[in-house]
Amino acid sequence: FVININATTNANATGNITNTATVSSYLNSSDSNLQNNTSSDVLVLTPPINLHRAESVVQASNGDFIVVGSSDSLTQGKEFTVRRYAPDGTTILWTKVENFSANNDVAVDVALDNLDKNIVVVGYAGGPTTTNTQAVLMKYDPSGTAIAGFPKTVGTLTDANYDYFGSVAIDSRDRIVTGGFDGPETVQVGSRARFVVHRFLSSGAVDTTFGISPSASGRTETDVLAVLGHSQYLNGLDDVLIEERAATAATKGIYRIYAGGLIRYTPINISTFAITRYNQSGALDTTWGGVGAIETHITNGAIDTTPGDPAQASILYEMGLQTSGGITRLVATGTGCGPVDCAYGSEADRSCVVTRYDLAAGAIDTTFGSSGAANFGASNATGGKACTAMDVNKTTNEIAVSGSGYNTTTGADYMARKLGINGALGTININDNPNAYAALNPREDRSQGVIWTSATNVMTVGFSFDTTLLDEWVVKGY
Repeated sequence: FVININATTNANATGNITNTATVSSYLNSSDSNLQNNTSSDVLVLTPPINLHRAESVVQASNGDFIVVGSSDSLTQGKEFTVRRYAPDGTTILWTKVENFSANNDVAVDVALDNLDKNIVVVGYAGGPTTTNTQAVLMKYDPSGTAIAGFPKTVGTLTDANYDYFGSVAIDSRDRIVTGGFDGPETVQVGSRARFVVHRFLSSGAVDTTFGISPSASGRTETDVLAVLGHSQYLNGLDDVLIEERAATAATKGIYRIYAGGLIRYTPINISTFAITRYNQSGALDTTWGGVGAIETHITNGAIDTTPGDPAQASILYEMGLQTSGGITRLVATGTGCGPVDCAYGSEADRSCVVTRYDLAAGAIDTTFGSSGAANFGASNATGGKACTAMDVNKTTNEIAVSGSGYNTTTGADYMARKLGINGALGTININDNPNAYAALNPREDRSQGVIWTSATNVMTVGFSFDTTLLDEWVVKGY
């Protein structure tokens, strides 16, 4: 593998990636309200690639950005893609493309080990059908070379199971925690209807100290609906988060794993935020919500204390820890239904929702937003907003969210917004059409990942969709 990559053609990847567009320099905007940076910051991957999406981003201590997602060579379908940029956000240091299967292979999330050198990427490899995938864990050194012993996989491409890693976090001992699904694709009884958390050693070996029966060693699974006393239909895990604190003479150490996503009561409508918490061994921490899990009902973007309302439709996508005034709390973001159309999967009337929880037992922190939730979008004349990513600023404790702003004329537009420590809404950047396409319907632009790069600026990644050029990989600063 050669690190030096030609800016026009990456000949080192196993698939073809070409960059024939002029990409302007990434410029940090001084606007604290996340107004649109005048730089385009758009990477256009042109034919023979026709489908490509950036899914997640991290920043190394030297300022480099590592972006993961998928690219499409047409002959192989989607390909597992990792790209490293210099701090300017434009200079491409290397690109790695993996073909784990002859079908769709996608990198979904990325994290860095504690030495800030090695890159851990999770996702999936595609089997012959959409319900036949293999969960994939990859690890690269800083030059993009795969580390010996990787990839690690769960499931096979021929076992008719839906195996998927959708999130990754790394603890202080460089153990790798993943969240996702694995097992038969059977909604009513299969393990896609459960939250599944794995823990691996830094080497990729299964961590045999983690995992609770009936799960295999190194793995724990939770039927969240059953834990919360509901009839089972579907659980969906989207994010994992680790909370750690070293022991002192005055306090005990803390090691907790949070898994967040959604639970659905019926095949049609009712879905809610759901968060489970596990201890060091992988057992449910029953101090969290009294049973090890909590659910948050959201109607029209606000907290709803009455479970089972058919108007409840919300999906949790990402979590973070926020410390303010010496108190650490959990924040979560996702998408809630709007006041007009709450049908599951509806987009045009949805709202972005951010919630905050006390860590003692998972109670809603009512000092945040309005009674525990900040939301925006559903009443906006241009359509609803959907938040799919979030990051908490380590210096200011402010919150950045990103996703889509739906517009009845042009479809879904790239969107980012900053929230204050307690959920006060800053200026939103919506209707951002990264490639300035003419109004086409449907067109979908969406940010899939966001990180703070300073006290005032963020980097987002995602895709811009056009019915002619299809998906384009986007890296954009605000």
